[in-house]
Amino acid sequence: MHPSTPFSRPRWLCSAANTAMLLATCLVLQAGAQTTTPASTFPVEAQALSPQALQERLTGKRFTSRYANGMTATLQYGTDQTLQLEMSSGLTAKGTWRVEGSQICFQFAAGVPSGCGESKATATQLFLRRYTNQEVVQLDVLPAGTPTTSTTRPRLRPAFHAVPTDRPDVTMNIALLEPSQPITRALLVVPGTPGSEGRIIIQNAMDVYNGKLQYLAQNADVFDQAGIALVAMGCPTDQWALFGGKCDDDYRSSQQYVDDVSKVMAFLRTQYGLKDFWIFGHSSGGISSRWLALRMPNQLKGAIHSSAMNRTAGNLARTMLGFDMDAIRIPILHIAHEQDECLSTLYPPVKQYSRDNLVTVRGGGQSGPVCGGANRHSFEGRQRGVSRAIVQWISTGKVQVVVDTNE
Repeated sequence: MHPSTPFSRPRWLCSAANTAMLLATCLVLQAGAQTTTPASTFPVEAQALSPQALQERLTGKRFTSRYANGMTATLQYGTDQTLQLEMSSGLTAKGTWRVEGSQICFQFAAGVPSGCGESKATATQLFLRRYTNQEVVQLDVLPAGTPTTSTTRPRLRPAFHAVPTDRPDVTMNIALLEPSQPITRALLVVPGTPGSEGRIIIQNAMDVYNGKLQYLAQNADVFDQAGIALVAMGCPTDQWALFGGKCDDDYRSSQQYVDDVSKVMAFLRTQYGLKDFWIFGHSSGGISSRWLALRMPNQLKGAIHSSAMNRTAGNLARTMLGFDMDAIRIPILHIAHEQDECLSTLYPPVKQYSRDNLVTVRGGGQSGPVCGGANRHSFEGRQRGVSRAIVQWISTGKVQVVVDTNE
């Protein structure tokens, strides 16, 4: 199961200057630490404004919005129609804005998707429907001089690489946040997938903000400060087909998968000087993190299983039934919320097979689907605290037994 249901979560495509597509999904303001339920309708009391009234409400003001996957964006609407976007991830982009009827339209440089989102307002509050996923978000005015998150966190440049495999024209695609300092450690992140879907498709650098780094993306500064690179790892391109290749248990438990991941690690050693690797799997990504931990003991320093599946979704995760955790010989960290309601990732089985290597998450939010990118399944309201616990374990081997705050 994915931390986000198919296309129901914001697509975090917030752009840096050389990553044009990254803005695609943030443009209507915007993705994480999911803290609100995605809204698809406007408040009943909200009404469309006239173009002149909408223009007046926007011009010269700075607004911030928080999205269902927890990330925030700040947009400065210039009096000259210029637009400045700042993401909580640290990414920024410039463009222009205009009003068309009751819609707010965003225009960025060539190659960056632009569009218009419907807006409505009450007497005191503006709302906008994001044109990328139809989520209705609230625009909160920021007083002049208010600092944004992006000014306090490092701006890590997203990068994309298609790593060749030993099969002609087949690549293992990865997306990562390039470290701000020379480092040697990397966390290979295998994200979850929606429902019984097994394919993890990474196509460009924007995917680091499109769920492929899970809840770690918006906490990338925690990892960067500790000298740990975050690398999202997808399925090879010959496993993308709807039929015949689905990146299912057969592939993930195979020697071919081991060989493909070895190619990725070799590339990262050469390209970035990374030497030590840990594997991280969230939800259905836990199929990969367990099989790779079992089959690559000499190449991995450790494995992190986050809300890992212990029951099937369709045919996915069938090899997890009765999987022998004791057969893994490298250090393991389990992370699970004691009130996770997702049937494939319930807490009791994890508690049963874990020993002194379990991080129990308590409290937090419960918005969105129970197997989604928020809720207890993905540690809503505790994602930064969980990220710090992961860094502590990688750096010292010490297990933080309970995470009950977001710091």
